[in-house]
Amino acid sequence: MNKISILTTIVTCIVLSAQAQIKLDAVLGGGTTYLEQYYDASNKVRTKPDYSINAGFKAATKFRKDGMLGIELGALISYTGFKNIPQLKTQDGNLVFDEDNPISVRSLYLKVPLTLDFNVYERFGLLLGGHLNLRLSKKEEFQALITAQDHSGIDSKFRKITPGIHLGFYGKVNDRIRIDGQVFSDVLPRLQNDKFVDKLYFMELGFSINCQYRLNP
Repeated sequence: MNKISILTTIVTCIVLSAQAQIKLDAVLGGGTTYLEQYYDASNKVRTKPDYSINAGFKAATKFRKDGMLGIELGALISYTGFKNIPQLKTQDGNLVFDEDNPISVRSLYLKVPLTLDFNVYERFGLLLGGHLNLRLSKKEEFQALITAQDHSGIDSKFRKITPGIHLGFYGKVNDRIRIDGQVFSDVLPRLQNDKFVDKLYFMELGFSINCQYRLNP
């Protein structure tokens, strides 16, 4: 699966839904992301949260006119990252983490969310769905993390496309403006090394607050 096929899928879904009333929204928001570390007993890698920004468009429709259940399909540019804590060697030869000088590692993605919208009560609703993160930038995360593995990182597997899930809620300010809050997580590690100590997996976790503006009536 490549970026062109993903964009083709988005266009196809919109075309197939042409008979329904399609609502188009502009999206702008941001939050915090964190690269969670799994299965690493060595504790040689340490990260901290950093900010994220996303902007783009969503197409939304209801399964039934005036019904509670709808679906949204989006295409967002996501500028995300984390802070990598480097290690320093002390005078006695021990390695310590340099907490005062974290290195910000930034990456650019095309985020494609597919979300179910449960409009449970007038202007309030719940969101549940999945998304794909398609990498647009170079391998900043990979280069930052393999430095702590004591080798070239040749055994590491780095995903260019990472699936994820998200969950949230929203409130409508008026008929055109909606504010939503979401938490999200990868479902597969974007970087893994099965041969490093007790395995080395990294998955992104985070939250965001987004503002959506309805572009058509």
